[in-house]
Order: sequence, then C-alpha cells, then structure tokens
Amino acid sequence: MNVKLLRKVQKHILAEPQRWSFSWAISSPQAPCGTRACIGGWTVILGKKIDLSTGLQFTAENNAGVASELLGLTDEERNRLFFYWPEPFLDRSFKYKTQEALAKNAANRIEHFIKTKGRE
Repeated sequence: MNVKLLRKVQKHILAEPQRWSFSWAISSPQAPCGTRACIGGWTVILGKKIDLSTGLQFTAENNAGVASELLGLTDEERNRLFFYWPEPFLDRSFKYKTQEALAKNAANRIEHFIKTKGRE
C-alpha cells in the first residue's frame, strides 16, 4: 500500500475541504481551482496521472484501476476505500452538515484504512 500517496491525498483534502467530493472529478465553482474529487480522484490527480489543465473529466469506471494501481491495492481494498465505506464513516444520517466536516470524515476514513492495513 502506497501510504505516502494516501497521506498526500489526506492532507490535500484537509487543506482544501471545498475540493472534496464523493464524485471522481467534477467541475465546481466552489473549489479554488474549479475541480472537486474523491479519494480515488485525488489519488490519480496527485499521483500525476492526469493534468487538470486539460479540463478532462474522468469516472470511477475508467480510473478506479489507475488509482488502485498507484496505491498498490487489491480489488477488495480498492472497493473498501473508494466505494463501500464501513460505519461510522458512511454518512447515512447526513450528520456531516458542512463541507469541512465531510472532508474531515474522508481524512478519518483514510487514516482508518491505513491503520487497519486495508482490512477495514
């Protein structure tokens, strides 16, 4: 597991909460650079596998593999980190009311994933 890249994504999400989203990469006027992304999306962007200046949007279908390869994840680990979050990180009750709270939850999810070595 590429913990160094995961930490980079984690720090990026915390530093710029408005750039966090559950979508892979989307245009957003709220984000300083006009782009918001999820853990997998920021993995691909920060891992230098996509150039935001091209305006290219990408999807889970064609980039989950790139992100998981950059992070050295198995298919099961990829699914746990990108798609199927366990409780308490899954926000079914919409308790995270602010963008900052959502970003902190994502960072906490990454931390838990690292600490459990991808098992949770």
